[in-house]
Amino acid sequence: MTAYRKLLLEQEICTAIRQRRVLRFRYAREFTYRAFEPYVVYRSGTGRIVVSGMQTADDAKPQREPEPRKFELGLIRNLHVTGQCFETVEGFSSYGPEFGGQVLCAVDRR
Repeated sequence: MTAYRKLLLEQEICTAIRQRRVLRFRYAREFTYRAFEPYVVYRSGTGRIVVSGMQTADDAKPQREPEPRKFELGLIRNLHVTGQCFETVEGFSSYGPEFGGQVLCAVDRR
């Protein structure tokens, strides 16, 4: 089931993408926070609005290494845009087929 679309959340995340700001949020029914570098917001092939980027920390699994992740925006809770900036992973492109051509905002687009 697709979560409800949250336009204000989309706007806040797109602003963070343009400013290259790290996000902290809780996801779905979890109680711990994640740190996340958002690279792109797009509509998936199933119609879900998704943010893709690099998860750099997970309070539930502190030993976990940074890894690429995708999250459905409608399931993100308690979002905080931090003052911490990030650098995009070399070679990232929001023009690839995995984003279905329905990109709403991305670090490599203005």
